[in-house]
Amino acid sequence: MPIDNRERIWFESIKSSGTFPDGRIKLDVLFRGSNNRELVWTPPWNAVIELSATAKFLEETNKPKSEWNQPLTNAYSKLEQSTKLLENIANAANLIAANLGNLFGDKAIDKLFPAIPPDLSHKPEQIRYILSGAEDIDDFIVRLTPIISVHEKNFNDKVLKQNFNRILKPLNLKLDDNMNIVKL
Repeated sequence: MPIDNRERIWFESIKSSGTFPDGRIKLDVLFRGSNNRELVWTPPWNAVIELSATAKFLEETNKPKSEWNQPLTNAYSKLEQSTKLLENIANAANLIAANLGNLFGDKAIDKLFPAIPPDLSHKPEQIRYILSGAEDIDDFIVRLTPIISVHEKNFNDKVLKQNFNRILKPLNLKLDDNMNIVKL
């Protein structure tokens, strides 16, 4: 399509009110077209990351002393940290599910977390679902604490506790002697 036939759109706002069928919150970016028509874009995360990185690069290239360089650098750094944290949370969720998934606890996981989708009937899937949904470290701790308490008797095994602390270390967390999750 020739560039002259494209419709120009203008940024309106960012909303996070919609949800995907699996319950995750959607990021919707609202635009207004030249005919005042509202357009909605739900970007994939790779597009958000690429847009952020490109904006930073272009601003530094076009205006090396721009007032936008530091806010873009800060936003990109925060995005990188957030992405790394969410990757670490997902990795920890997988490893914790593998370690605790086949151990008997004092209570069923789906009884503690009634919002687990019914199609997730296996305990490792349930643990992974609960933990990987954490939005930050504090949320991860809140989600993990009851899972640990359900399996507390299993943590008498020193090897399990050591393995668990290896899993938590990339998140700067550990289990203390009282089975509390603490920040390093």
